[in-house]
This record gives sequence, structure tokens and C-alpha cells, in this order.
Amino acid sequence: MTGWQVASGELTLTTGAIHVWRIPLVQAPQDTSMLAADEQARAERFRYDKDRRCFVTARCSLRQILGRYLAQDAGKLAFRYGPYGKPFLAEHRIEFNLAHSGDLALVAVAADRPVGIDLELIKPMSDLEKLTERFFTAGEHQRIVKLEQQQRSLAFFRTWTCKEAYLKATGDGLRKLKGLEVAVNPQQGAQFVNPQDWDLQEIQPGEGFVGAIAAPGFDWQVSFFEC
Repeated sequence: MTGWQVASGELTLTTGAIHVWRIPLVQAPQDTSMLAADEQARAERFRYDKDRRCFVTARCSLRQILGRYLAQDAGKLAFRYGPYGKPFLAEHRIEFNLAHSGDLALVAVAADRPVGIDLELIKPMSDLEKLTERFFTAGEHQRIVKLEQQQRSLAFFRTWTCKEAYLKATGDGLRKLKGLEVAVNPQQGAQFVNPQDWDLQEIQPGEGFVGAIAAPGFDWQVSFFEC
């Protein structure tokens, strides 16, 4: 089981450490003044108030978390973006990634390597076989469709989060989704078939969710914190 703890005092990242933060998005409204102009503009484009509040809470929480590690004002952090939208801080050597689904968000932070994180709210999939055939490798598709019907949805989302965690770490986006293969076993943890120099860790974000972290190497360890 994943053990979530409250972090107090100064936050530091040592070699091989990855910190994961869990953020409930059903919170009191955040102060949007800490967001940059482009973030505020993006928030305003959401059609529904709930989606807007979740986005604002996730981005404000991300800023507050990074501000704690860097001992800086959260509102003064300047994000830049890679070709496929991955945010980074050019002025600081700190790696991070944000994911959100439903009413929950996760942030992964590391100091010495890229890191990617993803989570998904598990829901019924009426067209699951078509989706796996279209977006997954032949091996992933076969492993999922051979499962009992009640196991397929969970296997789909486990596979998806593992693949997306890697693609978010590299900043490649979903264009390379089908070139990456993950082996998911109903009774065991997932592992990469390729690439072979990256490692995976599945996590339990909350009831009804699945999540995964991906990072290069095999010498990293994860600590879990609650916002």
C-alpha cells in the first residue's frame, strides 16, 4: 500500500529521491494571482466551473510545492514549455511533472533525472478492444483481451498510465504511444518491455484510481506526501 505522509519543515531532494505529492482538487478556491498570465488565460477557457477550479487548484498547488523546494515565492516561478507542452523551469535544476484526473492531482519532483507521472480514474470502457488495437502494441493488446472481462478495464488503465508516465517524462507526447511497450500482470507490478533502461513504479493514488511513475535508471526511490 502507498503510504502518504504530511511533510513539515524544509524540503530537500537527495540523489535518487523522487517525491510524489497528492492533491485533492475539491478544496477552497485558490488565489489565482500567483498564476502567470498564460495560466490565467488557460483557466478562463474552460467551459465548466468545476474544470476551471480543478485546473487552478492543480497549478497553484504545483507552484506552492516547487516554491517550497526552491525557497522562492510561488508566484514568481516562470514556467517554460517544451515542444509538446511539458512545463519546466529554465532557471532551476529541478525536474517535475503534474497529472490530474477526476478530483485528484499528483505532482512528482526529482533533482537528478527526468520524471513522469500519470493517474487515471477507472471507468467502464465500451470500446476497449478497439482502443487497445489502435493505440497499444500488439503485445499489449493481446495481453489485455486474453483477460477475463472484469479485469480488462483495470489492465487498460494500468497500461495507459505507465505508458503516459514515460512519455510525459521524455516530453514526447502521445505521438510515440504505440512505439512503447509495457507488460502488465494482474497479480504483479508492471514493467517496461522497451525501453530497457527506464523503470516503472505503480502507485495507489486513491479509491478508484490508478497511477504510475517513470524515470530512467533503477536506483531511485519514491516518498509520498499529502498536500
